[in-house]
Parts: sequence; structure tokens; C-alpha cells
Amino acid sequence: EAKLQVNGMHCDDCEASIAKGVNVLSGIDSISANHEDSTAFVRFDSNQTNLKDITKAIEDRGFIVAAK
Repeated sequence: EAKLQVNGMHCDDCEASIAKGVNVLSGIDSISANHEDSTAFVRFDSNQTNLKDITKAIEDRGFIVAAK
């Protein structure tokens, strides 16, 4: 699981877009994005996907994942 800082979210539709983009990846157990604190919490099977792929899926939707 991972908690990511995601910049560029402004509304519920942004949260839904991130969830839709991440959920297409294999091994995602859950994704919860929150525009109020600019975070996304992802539970995933690290044997099927990784943070690099999750970050790319979010950034492909037009958001920026801040480096930790």
C-alpha cells in the first residue's frame, strides 16, 4: 500500500478520474483519492503492479504525483 501526494485535483470528478485510471491496472485492491488534502491511498499486490505504473496511470490523467 502507498499514500501518494497528488497535485492538480480540484473536485470529486478528479478523484473519480484517478480511481478509473488506476483501477485498470492488474493487482489493484483499492484506490481512494481525496482532492481536499491532495492524496491518493492505494492498496495493491506488488507482484502484479508497482508504484511506477500507478504513478504513470495517475499522471496520464493529467495530475502530478509529487516525489516523496
